[in-house]
Amino acid sequence: MSRLGRILANAGLALASLAVACVLGELFFRFVVPASDYPAMDYGGEVIRYAPGQSGVYRMRDEIAAPYRINAQGWNANRPRYVPDKPAGARRVAIVGDSYVEGFQVPVDGSLAEQLEALPGAAKLEVYRFGVSGAPFSHYLWMAEREALRYRPDVLVFNLVHNDFDESIRPLPGRYSSAFMTLAVESGRIAGERPPGVPRPQWTDTLMRSAALRYLRFNRQVTLGAIYAALGIAAPRRSDDIALPPPDPGVPGAAPGKEGAPGLPTVDANVEIARVLARPQLIEGAIDYMVGRAAAIGRSGNCRVLLLMDGARQAIYEGRDSRALRLNALVAAAAGRHGVGFVDLHPLFAAAWQRDHQHFDFPHDGHWNMRGHALAARAIRDWIDR
Repeated sequence: MSRLGRILANAGLALASLAVACVLGELFFRFVVPASDYPAMDYGGEVIRYAPGQSGVYRMRDEIAAPYRINAQGWNANRPRYVPDKPAGARRVAIVGDSYVEGFQVPVDGSLAEQLEALPGAAKLEVYRFGVSGAPFSHYLWMAEREALRYRPDVLVFNLVHNDFDESIRPLPGRYSSAFMTLAVESGRIAGERPPGVPRPQWTDTLMRSAALRYLRFNRQVTLGAIYAALGIAAPRRSDDIALPPPDPGVPGAAPGKEGAPGLPTVDANVEIARVLARPQLIEGAIDYMVGRAAAIGRSGNCRVLLLMDGARQAIYEGRDSRALRLNALVAAAAGRHGVGFVDLHPLFAAAWQRDHQHFDFPHDGHWNMRGHALAARAIRDWIDR
């Protein structure tokens, strides 16, 4: 055999071995150590969602194995389908949000929506939820107008978390972030809205068909950010990142610089709070604009509006202050100006932590566990019954 022939034979043998290893790996992570399932997206229509009729189990490390079901309208929910007609004597609640409302981390019957529906109260509730991972507050408005209002809710709940505001202006690159409505900024001020782009299937959708890759991505949480951290390399900065200014003593909670205030972390409540609060006027303007739009949506749908705001849970566990609560205060003030309801979960989480010192989230995942969802459901029920 010629030298070229030997090289080709060895290359063929290596490729065949690799193919066999890939097949064995796929079988192993499908039947022996199951990889997390993850539903395919539906890229048609005005509002991005999941393709209807899917089910599976979302897995993360050894702490989450939660069944999900995507209903006929493309939302993770225990209810097989959403219908416009309301049952007699029931009040309908629509909850709009991101991965906290999507709720893949808890069983499909354990999210705040399903737990809220099961709670006794002054009136029977029927609860629909509309959640998609990564969406910011700006996109909740788009979802509410074009999806939630179709079902004629009596109460419209926007579930807010601390990264909702900055990412409404500068969304993180992600699987389908181009399909989110964001806010337009001109000369440092909010100048309106940027409608979502036309969503298209992503190359990552094809990759996630592989059980082995899903096992790495979801079960073991191997992401680019984790790889950068493991190698001690700073993640690439985005082109619109800004330099942090010196402290502004006139702005409560403003960023004191790159290192943050003494004893307080720069990253808190899943947001780079030092950078976010470095431009207070823009963030305040964004919050006021979006809360005003939420109020207008409520008026157009003839429904009550509630803004439910997450707490800084890690700060509660550590017994420290959190500059992220500056965002809670800004939302509360905007809610008062625009006449919509506001419930701050931070004091509720803090009181519950003082009673029994049980966490509201998972050891390696900041999303609410069943207990966190239960507390949020109870808070909504109490507000509705006032």
